[in-house]
Amino acid sequence: MIVFKRGKRLLMTMFALSAMAAAIGQSPEDPKAVPAYRKAAIQSMVDRIQKKHYNPKAINDSFSIAVFDRLLHVMDPNSYIFLQEDVRQLEKFRTLVDDQLATGDPAFSRRHMAFTAAA
Repeated sequence: MIVFKRGKRLLMTMFALSAMAAAIGQSPEDPKAVPAYRKAAIQSMVDRIQKKHYNPKAINDSFSIAVFDRLLHVMDPNSYIFLQEDVRQLEKFRTLVDDQLATGDPAFSRRHMAFTAAA
């Protein structure tokens, strides 16, 4: 796998997002406890990026765009899997990832997991 210099900066971020997706996938069995569990997992990931990362990142729209673009590239590097319609549906999250992380909303992660399960 070719590692791009730009991608090195996002490597930890991608790991954190993957960890968040895994944490969401391991939600508690009690349906009433799931939203609080997911919000805590997201807040923990954001805390790690902003405070505990060796090179802390500001979580803003440029962060969102970089994470979104990199995630699409990692999931479908040759544009063989996703249809243009799939990408169009996901595009609405391009600048919202940071907002969703700030509020603990896992909408982008849910959509990402739905697309990876279907692919």
